Amino acid sequence: MTLIKCPECNHEISNKANVCPNCGFVVNTKKPKMVRIDPRDRPISSAAGLEPAVIFIMGSAIAVVIGLGAVVVFQSAWGLLPGFIIWMITWYYSLKATPSLK
Repeated sequence: MTLIKCPECNHEISNKANVCPNCGFVVNTKKPKMVRIDPRDRPISSAAGLEPAVIFIMGSAIAVVIGLGAVVVFQSAWGLLPGFIIWMITWYYSLKATPSLK
């Protein structure tokens, strides 16, 4: 422990003191270091932190259920279109969640 002078009153105080006991001047105010994280440096992931393969499998299952349900409702092969669109979106986001190889 070393003694330093208070910048306000020149009273000797400990270098570990946060406040001068003589005048109340705040001496040691260590601000937390802010670190900026670039969003392009990390992969997109869901809030649950699921792996890309799990995202793809779950999305594919949902797409099949919606597609088959739409075929029954519309009684046409065009009912598969919503399921296919959901499957393509799932495929896209599962690829985005995969870390790129550098």
